[in-house]
Amino acid sequence: MAQYQATPPILQQPVQCEPPLDQPWYGIGFGNAIVRFWRKYATFSGRASRSEYWWSYLFTTLVSIGIFILTNSINLFPVASGEGRTQTNPFGIISLMTSLAFLVPQYAVSARRLHDANKSGHWLWLIGGLSIAGTIIMLTAIFQMVMWALFHPYDFPFRTGGGHLMQAVMVLLLGLLVLLAGAITNIVMMCLPSQPAGARFDRVPATAYPTGYTPQPGYQQDMQASGPGVQYQAQPLAPVPDGTPDTDVQQQP
Repeated sequence: MAQYQATPPILQQPVQCEPPLDQPWYGIGFGNAIVRFWRKYATFSGRASRSEYWWSYLFTTLVSIGIFILTNSINLFPVASGEGRTQTNPFGIISLMTSLAFLVPQYAVSARRLHDANKSGHWLWLIGGLSIAGTIIMLTAIFQMVMWALFHPYDFPFRTGGGHLMQAVMVLLLGLLVLLAGAITNIVMMCLPSQPAGARFDRVPATAYPTGYTPQPGYQQDMQASGPGVQYQAQPLAPVPDGTPDTDVQQQP
């Protein structure tokens, strides 16, 4: 009987099917990530892929920078109004409202990103605590320097106030180090690879979905996967000639 050699399976294109909101979307694009960012405004359950988190982070950063530039450009060129007064800058209120609007969804997508790495969302308390502590320490040091300069103008900073100034500078550096530690911790946690065990944080298990969705298997290839599932199609086996007749085929005379 002739021998047969199996050929590798042909990799088909992944099915373009949007995963449910409770499931992570690996390899998501910028636009879809922003849509999910707002649709899951205060959803702290479920998971979020690395691409989903970092695209939303880029979006909030660009919007904040744009509003900051508009605010400062108007402050540089104030518009005079009646009775010698200047117009109120509307972008100051818009900047505050934007920051408040981004606060909840940004923490929500951060918690889902931790879930995707099989980490509890309580890690956000550590990250936020470091940022708040660093900010408070820095403000304390700046306040100390300003108060000493106001009440001791002749001693600041080179005479008897030099020691107090050095102490305030050291406290300021400590606050910067705490802020840096919080930023590094946030980057490391948000860049952790996806883990299948993170499905324990899903509100609805992936197996509960009927049809039309296949859980994505590429947990370690977050940025390379472009669909929820990959299907394979086997290629027909090809006979390998070895000089022996095939007993299953009738030989012609």
